[in-house]
Amino acid sequence: MKKLFIGVLSVFAALFIIIYIATFIKHGIGYSVIIPVVSSVLCLACAFALKAAAKKSKNAPKYTASQLENLKKAAQEDCRIKAENDRNEALSKEEYDKNLPVVIGEQKRALSAKAEELHTLAERLKSHLQTFAEMDCLSEKDKTLGVIDCLIYFIETHRADSVKEALQEYDKAVRANQAAMLEQQRIDLLNKQIKIQQQQLEMQEAHNKQVVSAVQNAAAQASRERALQRDMLYAHCMSIENTLGSIAGNSKRLANEAELYLSAYSTYY
Repeated sequence: MKKLFIGVLSVFAALFIIIYIATFIKHGIGYSVIIPVVSSVLCLACAFALKAAAKKSKNAPKYTASQLENLKKAAQEDCRIKAENDRNEALSKEEYDKNLPVVIGEQKRALSAKAEELHTLAERLKSHLQTFAEMDCLSEKDKTLGVIDCLIYFIETHRADSVKEALQEYDKAVRANQAAMLEQQRIDLLNKQIKIQQQQLEMQEAHNKQVVSAVQNAAAQASRERALQRDMLYAHCMSIENTLGSIAGNSKRLANEAELYLSAYSTYY
């Protein structure tokens, strides 16, 4: 690569010298320097371009023979897979184009059947709405009788299982509604009983509080009375004790006086 670069530079240098000499011979000493300058710039640009290409080729990854063989095999495998995918896509598109008219026909027939069924149902609905509109002109009693007649006619003229199932489902719904009403009544009754029991408990609690308060008041009154009786008994005992003390003092005084009297009496006689 270096030899190639040097060779190219040598060729460009030779061309530059030839062009410069030819220009000098043709124009003499006073020729314009534009051509040599342009040639020099071109030579330098080519030199830098060749140097960059050489650097790029130098930095390019180098593969071994086995890696190159693997890359070749991978490219061949990619080509084979791409061809197989293209073939499968073509087969799928062909199958789709082939089955599309059949599917469209089936969907059209299904839509037509649904449209006919909807048209029939619309006609029946229209007749029922007309019947209901005519019944709106009747009184409530006539309406009820008309509804009953319609139901009887419907049951007598339609014996399909769907009608029986519908009536059974209606009966089930009625029974379920009745059971729900009974359950609600039972719940209401239980709530009332609970409320009454709660009131009774509150009344019993209030009565118990009153009884406890009365017992406490009676106990306090009895305690006060016992204390008063104890104080009165203590005062009475103290009074008796004082009386006894006074009597004892008087007895002692009388005994002393009696002794004095006896002493005086014995002395006199």
